[in-house]
Amino acid sequence: MTHADDPLSAGNNVSLFLRFFDESGATHSEVVGDTKLDSTATPSAWTAHTVQATVPEGVVRGQVGLRFRLGDWSDTGSAYIDSTSLTTTGTGAVDGERLLVWHDEFDGSTIDTTKWTHELLEPYTYNSELQKYTDSTENSHVDDGQLVITAVGDSASSYTGYTSARLNTSGKGEWLYGRMEGALMMPSGVGTWPALWMLPTDWSYGGWPNSGEIDIMEHVGCDVNEIVGTVHTGAYNHTLGTQRGGDLMLDTATSSMHVYAIDWTPDQIHFSVDGLRYFTFENDGAGDSATWPFDQRFHFVVNLAVGGSWGGYCGLDPSAFPEEYRVDWIRVYQTDAEASGTP
Repeated sequence: MTHADDPLSAGNNVSLFLRFFDESGATHSEVVGDTKLDSTATPSAWTAHTVQATVPEGVVRGQVGLRFRLGDWSDTGSAYIDSTSLTTTGTGAVDGERLLVWHDEFDGSTIDTTKWTHELLEPYTYNSELQKYTDSTENSHVDDGQLVITAVGDSASSYTGYTSARLNTSGKGEWLYGRMEGALMMPSGVGTWPALWMLPTDWSYGGWPNSGEIDIMEHVGCDVNEIVGTVHTGAYNHTLGTQRGGDLMLDTATSSMHVYAIDWTPDQIHFSVDGLRYFTFENDGAGDSATWPFDQRFHFVVNLAVGGSWGGYCGLDPSAFPEEYRVDWIRVYQTDAEASGTP
């Protein structure tokens, strides 16, 4: 922060403060920074200023502010702010606030095998998909801070020779409730089928679909501007044509990173893109796992399929391959109660 060439005339005239609010919206308390600028400060010289505070009990929201003190009502002047930052310490959440509990920023030189396992699967294992899933760096690697999953194919054939990658966090990262999100950029070739989704770790209610599936994001190359979020359960699944989901049109899905997320509680699962909610699946409260199996741990799956029952529904363009599905990061946020399994 700095004064301009016309500083306010009063001494100690610009200060930083933190203001805290309780649940009703009323001001709970305020902390003013010890360092203030006065009229003798050197114009156009940047200086750093810090205000520190412990968040009081009962606070649900905070505000960083800048206060000006006038010498008289006719006083004029200015101060400039270059940038602000907030640093927190401690691990406790405030009144149900969700904190980051797991993440992969893909900022290493290789895929972190303490977080991810490659699935090695033959063609047609699931959904009539054409690809063979491998752990080859040709099909998955880290590049410039991103996970890159590449589907490679034989340009002369629509049905043979495709390889890709599918990774999961089973046994390495599993959660019950929270906010799960990823920054993703889709491929565009006809026949591609990228996804970020979740499967149950313990399969408490039996095999698929009885124990559930949460598709945070699915996209197919036939509809490059459409994003789909879906849940599958024993009562609601695509084999019966009863799956529950929603879709959102996004014309930069294949050219820009967007944040795809779910907010999962015991009562509902919200689906969103860049903070815009487009579908909510509600717990009907019947206590029946056929309609709500989402009271058990789930883990991530990230993959790029080729063809298949949905990915290839309008055909497949072999000349489009290789195709890349890029993941900038994946993160999980939970409250203390969610992290302890007692939301």
